[in-house]
Amino acid sequence: MTLKDSQNKAGGLSPIQTVPTSPSARNWRLNATKHATLISIHKTLVKGNKHWIAPSVNRLRELLYEFHGIDIGRRWCFQCLADLRTAGFVWRKKRPRRMPDNTVRSRPGLIGITLRGFAYLASKGTEKVKEARQKIIDWLHRGDHRFPGPSDILLEEETTERSTALARLQEMYAKIGAGPAGGRTPAAT
Repeated sequence: MTLKDSQNKAGGLSPIQTVPTSPSARNWRLNATKHATLISIHKTLVKGNKHWIAPSVNRLRELLYEFHGIDIGRRWCFQCLADLRTAGFVWRKKRPRRMPDNTVRSRPGLIGITLRGFAYLASKGTEKVKEARQKIIDWLHRGDHRFPGPSDILLEEETTERSTALARLQEMYAKIGAGPAGGRTPAAT
């Protein structure tokens, strides 16, 4: 049994090797389960008329099975959410709560879609993406400083000025346009 020069005796990486990483967010591709998870989150956001939701993982799995016919386990659901967050399509916020006996318990975290996620959904022709975009813009115009902040919606940069956030929104959605969802014009009749 011989060892390669690039491995150490324990079979690990040498000091000059790096740990493989996931693909960059720019080249990210979603499989059917992750796409269905993003669609389910979006539809729940639209139905609830909010820019964040707090579903349990079991409820998210039920939605995937009911509307998409996808039956997955809890662990894979958590992994799909983590991959969507890594790709920059969703944001999450943990919500710990302190119990009377001074222990800490966790409630379902808040989940929302970022502008990059809305741009992805718009490129796929998803319904009501433009209405959700308009709600985010209206929320930024109001100057509401409660959670979530502009830095949660615009993940790529830290925004402190409202005008910077609005300029970033306009730049990001200039690619989508004001036409029908999917970016195509309807056929002439």
